[in-house]
Amino acid sequence: MVLVFRQNLTNQLEVPMTNPTFLTAKQAEEAFDAFVKPGIKEAMFNENVNRSHMHVVVLQPGVPYQEDADLPILFEKSFGDVADWEKWDGKSFKEFAYGKARLSWRTGLSSREVVLTKPHLLLPGDCRLWGSSVYGGVVTGVSGVQPFFDEMFAIMTSAAMVGEASYYADQMAQNPDSPDFV
Repeated sequence: MVLVFRQNLTNQLEVPMTNPTFLTAKQAEEAFDAFVKPGIKEAMFNENVNRSHMHVVVLQPGVPYQEDADLPILFEKSFGDVADWEKWDGKSFKEFAYGKARLSWRTGLSSREVVLTKPHLLLPGDCRLWGSSVYGGVVTGVSGVQPFFDEMFAIMTSAAMVGEASYYADQMAQNPDSPDFV
């Protein structure tokens, strides 16, 4: 297979995406709503985290990193009224979540690992805040609360995506009439 990259209207490369068989955007939302969102809402309600604003972004698994490409977003969710979000350096929680996800997409490592233990991997323009995960090939970036809780929710989200995909793969495997190739 030959991958053809083309530039979009903003002069960024568009990465061709093939949707994973067992993790669609709908399935990603189901997993997030069932397994992660209740924990985030409870933490915000009980003030276990420092604010009730957050953005979560999950990248499409299996898409190779391309420097000038748009993020291959599979799923994203915002919490709180976006108009009330604080900004740092003119950037929103969504932009920071994107930056953390991009760093993890490029390096294959959590942003904590890069920022705190491998700063030599940081490039000009990289986000220096941490709060992302890479688990089972699923990259998730989270921003809005303390970095350790951003990372925790990112790990929970990536794990929920892997669990959801595994569930659907198992459902197919249990069907004796399912094809040998997906």
